[in-house]
Amino acid sequence: LLLSASSLGAVVTDSRVLKPNYIVEYTKTPGEISEISDFFSESMVYGRLRSNSFWYEYDKNNALFQDHFKSGIGGSVTIKTPFYGGFGATAGFYGTLPLGDDNNYDNLPLNYTKTAKDLFRTRSDGTEAPIGVLAVGYIEYKTPTNDLTIGRQIFDNALFFFFYGKMIPNTFEAALLKNSYFDKTILQLGYITAQKLRDHMEFHSIIAYERLEENDDASAHKGLSVEN
Repeated sequence: LLLSASSLGAVVTDSRVLKPNYIVEYTKTPGEISEISDFFSESMVYGRLRSNSFWYEYDKNNALFQDHFKSGIGGSVTIKTPFYGGFGATAGFYGTLPLGDDNNYDNLPLNYTKTAKDLFRTRSDGTEAPIGVLAVGYIEYKTPTNDLTIGRQIFDNALFFFFYGKMIPNTFEAALLKNSYFDKTILQLGYITAQKLRDHMEFHSIIAYERLEENDDASAHKGLSVEN
């Protein structure tokens, strides 16, 4: 109960806020510069180290369910540039490594860690692999009332959930315009072209899954296939 209660509140430091949804909001960010020569010297780098472990124990072990323990370690490095003439940029690399043996048991082609998506890259043959992806990378243009971002970005809203409970966020290739002209009101207009799921390393259509060798093939059992 204590753990559940504490997870509902944000963790606040002098430079960042860890929200209950595990997104980090940086409160110290680069400002506006007047000389282009200060573009790199005034940029800021943010790092984050994470680890997650899961233990599953079943009353009865069979071909579909096996007791298992899985763990992974990962993190992210984010670079934010200052703004020059209203223009700035952000890039974020996210990665994770599996710790321990592959998740196949008794040579069965079953995936026992589907519920631990983005802890590492899982595949239907029971093998695991690291994930490394430039999940965030966008240019930004700001005015006193408008904020336009174009590129790979996280959407923190109820319509497009990002799934960031473990290592890798669900991000989108999109253009997003925020307008704060009205007091205590933010209007948003967005256009999304592609989505990268949390355990994927490639962006693809948001309404159709295209099978890629680099991604989880989404088959939990031998013989299952995924159509576009």
